Amino acid sequence: PSRKAILVGDTVQADPEVFRRVLEARPDKVSVALVHAIPGCKVPAFVKDDPRFVVFADYGEAARALAERGLISADQRDAVLAATAPTRRR
Repeated sequence: PSRKAILVGDTVQADPEVFRRVLEARPDKVSVALVHAIPGCKVPAFVKDDPRFVVFADYGEAARALAERGLISADQRDAVLAATAPTRRR
């Protein structure tokens, strides 16, 4: 009962609207709503205006936002950044 959810979705279908309804109904049960901005799919204005939403383009951005909010550790953030970093070819 003491844990809060982290909602994860994207801008393709109804995720932002569903997240808004959950946040309205149970704000005490959600830490943050992460919304992956998919190219060509508009991010609703209410998402941009609500600090409980984080819009991200890649998982590195999501990890940074979670770490800034104290929801994951710096080590966890760095692990995500390392795992998602583009590899260089020689």
